[in-house]
Amino acid sequence: ASDVYKRQPLTPVAVSGAPYRVAFTAKDNLALDKIYLIWNINGADDDTIEVWADSLGKCTAFIEPPPTISIGDSIGYYIVAIDSATIPNLSNHPETGYYWVDIVRAVWFDFEMSDGDFSETAGWEWGIPTAEIGAFSGEKCWATGLHHNYVSNANYVLETEPFDLSDWNSAALEFQTYYDSEHLYDGGNVWVSSDGGMRWYVLTPLGGYPTMWVDALREPGLAGNSGGWKKLTFDLTPYMGTAYGHLRFKFVFKSNGEYNLPGWFIDDFALLERQIILPPGRLI
Repeated sequence: ASDVYKRQPLTPVAVSGAPYRVAFTAKDNLALDKIYLIWNINGADDDTIEVWADSLGKCTAFIEPPPTISIGDSIGYYIVAIDSATIPNLSNHPETGYYWVDIVRAVWFDFEMSDGDFSETAGWEWGIPTAEIGAFSGEKCWATGLHHNYVSNANYVLETEPFDLSDWNSAALEFQTYYDSEHLYDGGNVWVSSDGGMRWYVLTPLGGYPTMWVDALREPGLAGNSGGWKKLTFDLTPYMGTAYGHLRFKFVFKSNGEYNLPGWFIDDFALLERQIILPPGRLI
């Protein structure tokens, strides 16, 4: 029977974030003949996207909504996998109904037309990266070096403008990231300020940083090799509702004096008005 697994579900998205990428892996004990992604807006008529799997069964589909889509709308989708048996077997995922994702208020930068008004120290660069890495979407992204490795004893800081989220009920930071640095020694992490930059706090992504101690940072962070582009999500709830009402962020990358590698790449930066449901603590 056909199966769909390692699905990367859509979470609430921005209007300007379209097309919306749905990634999953499909397999069958014989072979897959057809794969479709069926989607609609607000339960209206379905549209169908035919999807092709690579040699490992990895699939990517892009939902392209009409220009009339707006905040408050919802997109529903499901995946259909059909095997190559003489009498084909059809499998829906989910088995019934749709996966639903909401269109929410957002600040969104894909870095294609502008650098997002981010300010950088020496090291961070905006533009088209080396072809071996590439941007996550489009052609451009931010990187600690678009075409060269970071230097020894680097201290690179990329900082955003303040974002006014004072009337939002909830918020999350999401972005796509690729990194390749000396494991345990060189790496980066994300910081947030809610008082205009006077005080900064390390932001921890859902699931935590993969390296608990990065020597150059003296803190947890992203180090080693990410194994491709990954999405990181950060809960901003603890920083909402402050008197200042504005949040700004910075991306800090540091290295020691040894090996130098490609570094840290960032694409598709998004602030989304969405609630992060954290897993419960240990129950006794």
